[in-house]
Amino acid sequence: MLPPSHFETNDDQVMLFHTARSYCAQQVRLMLEEKGIEWHSRYLDLGNAEHFHPAYVRMNPRMVVPTLVDHGVVVRNAAWIIRYIDVKFPEKQLTPLEPALRRLMDDWIDRQDEYPVKYLSAGHLPDISRSRQKASWQARLNVLKGLMDEHRYDQQLCSLYARKSDEITQWLVFESDKSQLAQI
Repeated sequence: MLPPSHFETNDDQVMLFHTARSYCAQQVRLMLEEKGIEWHSRYLDLGNAEHFHPAYVRMNPRMVVPTLVDHGVVVRNAAWIIRYIDVKFPEKQLTPLEPALRRLMDDWIDRQDEYPVKYLSAGHLPDISRSRQKASWQARLNVLKGLMDEHRYDQQLCSLYARKSDEITQWLVFESDKSQLAQI
């Protein structure tokens, strides 16, 4: 597991906690680059459950990427981060000034934010990949169980780990029902 120093933030920097293969993190990285903002990368290896580290969980209770920390301000969720960046760094405006076009842009951002990417991608996996993915989710449940035991005296942290475990369990039940996947 990463040392706690990996999660320390600096009040005079823009930092992005992310992973390479996350579609949401890719959107934020593109926005930062397009705006020409100097930022510091904090890569998380989701396969090694680094997003379950207690320091990251306190920063992002949903335990997902990306998370932006701008001079101490924490922003979670790619759609929120994109909007935040465009307002906070107005030198290169990417949001249309005309209200109708701004609303259209917001609709597109909201649409992609609501899109059930993990359900759709799992629906198109061959059975062998699906079984590997299921094993990966099961391994995450085991990590969370160990973390709940390790941090059993931290009620808030245990509650967040339990909620994530429930979310993964619901996903496993949903994913195992191919008829539900076919409906998407």
